Amino acid sequence: MPSSPGEASKPSPHGVITLYVDANGSLWAAGNNWHGKLGNGTDASRSDFLKVADGNVSAVGAGGRHSLYVKSDGSLWAIGRNIEGQLGDDNFSGRSTPVQVVESNVSAVAAGYDHSQFLKNDGSLWAMGKNEKGQLGDGTTKNRHSPVKVVDADVTAVAAGLGHTLYLKSNGSLWTMGLNNKGQLGDGTTTDRNASVRIVDSGVKSIACGFWHSLFIKTDSSLWAMGANWAGLLGDGTTTGRHSPVMIVDANVTAVAAGEGTSLFLKADGTLWAMGKNDYGQLGDGTSTHRLTPVQVASEVVRIAAGAYHSLYQKTDGTLWAIGVNSYGQLGDGAAIQQAFPVTIEDANVTKVSAGDYHSSFLKTDGSLWTMGANWEGQLGNGTTKNKPSPVKILDANVTELSSGGVHSLFIMTDGSLWAMGKNENGQLGDGSNTHRKTPVQIVDANVTKIASGGDAHSLFLKTDGSLWAMGANGKGQLGDGTNTDRNTSTLIVDANVSDVAAGHAHSLFVKTDGSLWAMGYNGYGQLGDGTTTDRNTFTLIVDANVSNVSAGNAYSLFVKTDGSLWAMGANGHGQLGDGTTTEHHSPVRIVESGVAKVAGGGRHSAFVKTHGSLWAMGWNGHGQLGDGTTTERHTPVKVLSSGVADVSVGAHHTLIRMADGSMRTMGLNGSGQLGNGRSFFRTTPVQVATGLATP
Repeated sequence: MPSSPGEASKPSPHGVITLYVDANGSLWAAGNNWHGKLGNGTDASRSDFLKVADGNVSAVGAGGRHSLYVKSDGSLWAIGRNIEGQLGDDNFSGRSTPVQVVESNVSAVAAGYDHSQFLKNDGSLWAMGKNEKGQLGDGTTKNRHSPVKVVDADVTAVAAGLGHTLYLKSNGSLWTMGLNNKGQLGDGTTTDRNASVRIVDSGVKSIACGFWHSLFIKTDSSLWAMGANWAGLLGDGTTTGRHSPVMIVDANVTAVAAGEGTSLFLKADGTLWAMGKNDYGQLGDGTSTHRLTPVQVASEVVRIAAGAYHSLYQKTDGTLWAIGVNSYGQLGDGAAIQQAFPVTIEDANVTKVSAGDYHSSFLKTDGSLWTMGANWEGQLGNGTTKNKPSPVKILDANVTELSSGGVHSLFIMTDGSLWAMGKNENGQLGDGSNTHRKTPVQIVDANVTKIASGGDAHSLFLKTDGSLWAMGANGKGQLGDGTNTDRNTSTLIVDANVSDVAAGHAHSLFVKTDGSLWAMGYNGYGQLGDGTTTDRNTFTLIVDANVSNVSAGNAYSLFVKTDGSLWAMGANGHGQLGDGTTTEHHSPVRIVESGVAKVAGGGRHSAFVKTHGSLWAMGWNGHGQLGDGTTTERHTPVKVLSSGVADVSVGAHHTLIRMADGSMRTMGLNGSGQLGNGRSFFRTTPVQVATGLATP
């Protein structure tokens, strides 16, 4: 971390980064770096602070996937994702290094999830980026990729939420616009507004936006709130949403901050108070208990800021403290959040491994089922929704197969029964409901032999008679039943002769006993391999014969032929196909000529095992998930281990390896504990991360 940070801290209220300006005006950043929003020219996340701009920075704004800052000369700079035009530089290309957007006269800035707002010295309000819900306030719902003036004059402050915006005028009036599904605009309705509406006539002096709620302080120092209220984040003692402002504290409030599901405020005596969601300790009271009314967290505090799932505060002695989730290093305490080479987690007796998006599972020789990592919707199956950084035993025996999907999991018992747990919004568990399950629920009584759980929300399984069955999301036709209708019970797709199956984010693949390869579902990147980018809601023949096994990545596909050759098609923006390019392929292209035994596709990286036991990997490597000791992207296969590998499974940003001796190794992102190495990436009590901050 820098030696003398000074000015202010600013965690993203919508994402997982922290920005601050030091006493010299330099900008520092830590945390999630997807889309390059940390501004250091890479997309690798950082758990220690890195310098983004050297001096003269006066204001910062951290959005969901982009960052903004203002220099002392009034120029506005932007970095990160730009698909919605939120950087305002008149194009849609992302930036991993800062780009100047406005030359002068900018005085303040606010970054929403995918939209941006800024003030000029003349009091005018400007906006750019996503505008689907009218959050820019220009009277339309059209995205803007260059700044558009929204208010001519008299604006003194602005705040941006997930899809809504608040601003103050010099007369103390409060105005809002944008998404209003939870009443966060405070106008007494849940109607979205594409032009600003006045909520309070006068007397407002400070504002803050969370994801779906809003807070403000009046000149009498009272605190008011409106919008979503799950876990009590409004602090009124209930979990009832409010469509109009309700007073929370009647006096002595001096500052306020809002996160995804939390609210923080300072009192005049320097005490810090918090309320709302606390599942990751983000309130800082030493527990993980949600709070429906404000609870005192600290004293001698002078500044506060709230991130999506983390919080920061500065004390009178100039120290900076951080609490909450640290999955991408956003607390800035230097804790390792990834590992770039394989590390042994289990010494022996592992028979199967499966990597989901952010969770992992494995079987042991005694038939026991173990899981670890993200557990947001109960996908670990242990009866809770708490992440687990170390393996937890779910069943003692009799499990034979397993499959970890995006946010759900499947397994087969020795009697051929199929069981499922986790997210079920689209019916992907197949139990006839859309209810999430935190413990395993039986789906099929018998005769199930193979399973595949998709990265989005669908599942596939085979029976002993070779029939293929499917359930879950079907918006892209990934179930292959000739419709685009979701199914919450299993549906017969193919009567017989299916031998292997794989599920991607929104596409599916299967192999028949004659070695033919078939595909269905989303095809926007050519991942079906039929030479087009046309979605298919019925299965389509891709390869006539000689396919032995298949794997589906997020938006690409891999398969091995009986001669040991490896083939690939689909998205290739990070070299995950391994053909030496970043060009997507709409038809299969051969990657390796021979010797491949097993292949695995994930989010944006791939791995395969050769017949002599060596492990190879290619694609995105920002979290070290390739295991080659670097974070360098690889467009051709790189050897990771020379021998002894029996199997591999690839998640969104991590990799699991089963060795021939029964040991298991893991590498890559560990933000949710998916590597199973026991590291917990959240703090329920504050940790000091910097010293020497300037007092207000």
